[in-house]
Order: sequence, then C-alpha cells, then structure tokens
Amino acid sequence: MSSWTDQDGGVPGAALADPGTLRGRAVTRLRDDILTGTLAPGLVIRDAELAAKLGISTIPLREALVQLASEGLVEMPPNRAKRVKPLAKRSLLELHAVFVVLTMQAFEWGVPHLTPEHLGRLEMILERQKDALARQSWVEGVKLSMEFNAVLYRASENLELSRLLERMNIAFARASLLIRPVRDRRRNHLVYRKVLGLLKAGKWPDAARAYRKMLDELHGLIELLPEAPPHG
Repeated sequence: MSSWTDQDGGVPGAALADPGTLRGRAVTRLRDDILTGTLAPGLVIRDAELAAKLGISTIPLREALVQLASEGLVEMPPNRAKRVKPLAKRSLLELHAVFVVLTMQAFEWGVPHLTPEHLGRLEMILERQKDALARQSWVEGVKLSMEFNAVLYRASENLELSRLLERMNIAFARASLLIRPVRDRRRNHLVYRKVLGLLKAGKWPDAARAYRKMLDELHGLIELLPEAPPHG
C-alpha cells in the first residue's frame, strides 16, 4: 500500500487533487489500492472504517470518494452502500468496443500532429516503463502505458475526445493490473516500442495496425473476467 509521502502518480484522465492535502493524499492512495486490487472490485466501502484505516476524518475521505467516483472507480448510488466499482465483463466488453473506435480516431487525427518533441516524450516514457518493469513496479508500468496513450490522444487536438479516452483508460488499467500475466506486461512494452519506431520512421499505417492489434488483444483479457454481482 502506498505511503502518505508518495506523490500522485499522475494518472492521465484523473481529476486533479493537490497531493499536499488530506483529500489529495487519500485520492492517490485509494486510487492505487483500487487499481492493484488491494481494495477489491465490489468491496463495500464503510466510511468510518476506511477513514480510520487511513488516519483521516470522514470529510476528506468522502471528498476523495466523490473524485474517484468521477473517475469510474467507485460507485455511490443514493440510499445504497458505496462500493469499489466491479470489473464486470459485459460492461467492459461494451466499453471496449467504443474505446477501440474512439482510440483509433484519435490516433488518426493525432499522428499527423506529432512533433519531434512528442516523439521524444514517448521515448522518455518508454525508458521509464522499461525501468519500472525491471523493478516489477507493475502499477507504475501501467500508468506509463496510460501516459504514452495520453500523448497520442492529446495530439488529436480534440480536448473532449482526449479527456474521454483518458478516463476510459483507467478501467482497462485496472483489468490489466488484476489479470494480465507478467509476460504480457513486458510484451506490451515491446509493442509500444514497435509503434514508436514505426511513428519515427513515418510508417503511420503500420503504426496504426500495430496499435490496433494491441487494443484488440485487450478484448481477450476482458473475457477472463467474471460477471459482477448485482449491487445489493
């Protein structure tokens, strides 16, 4: 579990929270715990119990939960218990179908706008990811995949599309961390390397095909998930 001294991992698409505040630190810690499954999908959240565990009052905890709900990580239905959002196979498969279409549109719009600075940023991200994977820091590795994707989304110069995709990406990051085999995490890094190499070479159609294949493989990963139980 991450410590209070950790800084926010900079999850793309996540609402900003000052890591120096109790709320901001709670958001960072709870987000990482949800991504890794320390707070399991479907877990009922009891405010007083969780606040005591974190050593904070229920006020900053509830503020943090509201933010995490906006990121799709927590469910807060009226007159029912809060819970960590389940990873339901059917809903994720439906979301994935939309995600692929929108991602490839962002890729098509964004690639012509990539500059040497963008490519340098992507290279730096992959170097950091290589180091994270060598240290078996899986959360950091997945966050860096999201950061790589976000560079491509933002190059589309469509702010609403970028924001939407970055938030959708969080759901698939959870699935990746919870069920993706270690060998696949390392293989994904190599695919990102291939995509970047093709982009640098100006082979945009080949880069698009490699990127799309990686997105399609995510479908099989989601198929391994169970259906979520109903919210009681």
